[in-house]
This record gives sequence, structure tokens and C-alpha cells, in this order.
Amino acid sequence: MLSMKENDFTMNDIMKNSIYRTNLIIMVLSWSASSFCFYILSFYLKYIPGDIFINTIIVSVADLISSLVTGLMAQWIGAQRTMTLSFLLSTVGGFLLIFAGDNELWIMIFMLFTRFGINICFTLCYIINAEYFPAIVCSSIFGICNIFSRISTILSPLIAEIKAPVPMIIYIFICMLSTVSSLFLTKNEEADEAMKDLDDTMSYNSKFTSSLAANLKSKDIDEINAGASNGSYNYDDQGDLFVGDVRFDLDAEEEAERNQKA
Repeated sequence: MLSMKENDFTMNDIMKNSIYRTNLIIMVLSWSASSFCFYILSFYLKYIPGDIFINTIIVSVADLISSLVTGLMAQWIGAQRTMTLSFLLSTVGGFLLIFAGDNELWIMIFMLFTRFGINICFTLCYIINAEYFPAIVCSSIFGICNIFSRISTILSPLIAEIKAPVPMIIYIFICMLSTVSSLFLTKNEEADEAMKDLDDTMSYNSKFTSSLAANLKSKDIDEINAGASNGSYNYDDQGDLFVGDVRFDLDAEEEAERNQKA
């Protein structure tokens, strides 16, 4: 059972909860795979047939486009589905790149596809971290994932120097493994419900504060302060709020606000 008090939620709770624990393992793999594959393409670029300057431009264009559309895709079909499809696109693009031979046109197209996919995955790691874990532990999750991604990045220039096509085969295998693992990312419904309750509470508090501010001009400020200091908050049978002896008709104010907007 999750703690509903955000300040009481720790990494120990993450490890005890099966959904969060599985998501953490998947995200460690996704971070490591995204970082490794992103940088190995950069290091391996000099060994790919064709003009290295044109290939570099293609990679830069893919990075630019993918960075612009990642957020839109995540909102449209969801972050988890976007990551799965992007890893799959990187897998297919890497596979086709091996068999492109010396055809520069096909190399550019497949390079665009595979780089586009892997950069989306890299960007999505940040989004999913914030979306699939409680905010109070996001920084810790981010740190854990970054440790493993940095280690994998250290290996990328070493792997890139192995005789072709071994680097791309390793690239394809890692992307394929990450495609499958990302299918098991799951949101914790209990945590989502708790966050919804928190948002509702904050929304009500904001509405209450606005109501107080709107009524200060016409109410006895001294009486309000006296009631607030004494903790004299009460509700009548109609649900109207009283601070001391001062009445706040929240429903009437909401109706007036709706009529004003209309």
C-alpha cells in the first residue's frame, strides 16, 4: 500500500512496490540503451559509407525533427507507446543500414530513420521519469538511471571501433531488447488517484483563497482575522463557509462567476 503523504514516500517504497520496481528496471535499461545507441551512431558515423559531412547533416536534421515532435507524439499516443515505436523504428533502421551497401541515398534515408527513433527514445526518458514515478523521488530515479546510462556511454566509442558490422548488430540487439521491455511500462493507478485527489484539494484551496480575497472589501476584516486566528471555520447545512461570524456563499459566487463568463 502506497503512502498518501508525499513527504513520507521514499526509494524504499519504490522497491517495495512491484509496479514501480519493474518500471525502474525498464527505465534503467531504456536510459542505458538510448544513451549507448545515440552516441555509438555518432562515433560509428566515420565508418558508414558515403560522405561523412552529408551523413552528419542528416543526423543533425533527424535530431532537430525528433526533438520537435517528441512531445506531440507523447501527448497523442502516450509516452510508453511512443517509446516502443521509436525503439522499433531504430531497430528497423539499423537493420536496413547494414544491408544498404554503398548506396548513399539509402544510407541517408536509413540513417535518418534510425537516428530519428533513438533521439525520441532519449528525450522520452526524461518525460517518462516524471510521468511514471512520484515527484518526490523523481530526482533519485533520474540519478540511478543516469549512473547506468553514463556507464553504457563509456562503452559506445569502444564498441564503435570493432570491425563492421558488429557495432550495428549490437546496436540492433539493444534496440530490439528495449522495444520489448518498454511494452511492460505500467502506470500505478493508485498513485494517479492520489495525485488527482491532491490536485482537487489544491484547486479547492485556490478557489477558497480567491473567495476570501473577493469578500475582503465588503466583510469585517477584523472579524475574519479573529475567526481565522481562533480556528473558527464552520460549515452550515447548505455547505456555506463561516469564518467567525462571516458567511461565504461559495456556490453563489461560483454561479456568479459562471454567469459573468457566459
